[in-house]
Amino acid sequence: MKKKLLSLVLAGAMVASTSVSAFATTDTVVKENNGTANVEMEGFVYSNGGDAPSGTISVSIPTSLQFQVSKEGKLTGTSINVVNNGLDEVEIVADNFEDNNPNGGIKVKTKQDLQEGSDDRSNVVLWIQGKGEKNAYFKSDENGKNGIYNEEGVNQPQGITISKLSGKNGSSNSDELQLKGYAGTEELSDSNAISDQFTLRLKVKKVGA
Repeated sequence: MKKKLLSLVLAGAMVASTSVSAFATTDTVVKENNGTANVEMEGFVYSNGGDAPSGTISVSIPTSLQFQVSKEGKLTGTSINVVNNGLDEVEIVADNFEDNNPNGGIKVKTKQDLQEGSDDRSNVVLWIQGKGEKNAYFKSDENGKNGIYNEEGVNQPQGITISKLSGKNGSSNSDELQLKGYAGTEELSDSNAISDQFTLRLKVKKVGA
């Protein structure tokens, strides 16, 4: 029997470099001083090494993950390496998880809904982990929830911080985010292999923001 293969796509929302705005916040009505007005301006220049100044976010994140379940029910996931190219410490937050086909294909469940070794191999438990204190678990949800859950099986609408990265000049500005999990071990009701696709959104924000 063929192995099941699934691709997990990571959306780069709030991941690309964020520039500093340089616009006045209020209008000036010119009445005096010979018709002149002062306009405050801001700007920045990248360093010789290509670093953005403090206050900008620049994090490199690969955009795909995969996992496969063997005919014996063993789940194997891949990993991605995230790198902070900016100067500020940032958090990587698992912000949203969506099942693009919630009524079919592979069902993603919480640990509370699927005990290891039970049910058929189209049912899986998935989580992503990094250097953060908590792992983010996923769930196929037909009710429109964001699909991010903690280890206790409680939905987390604000997401879960899975990693913290120092600035580029720090000692821990990169992290390997690992996709892990397990699957049921019983045979499929249909002998054909299954593929499915999900979307995981990662949010990057400055620590303390």
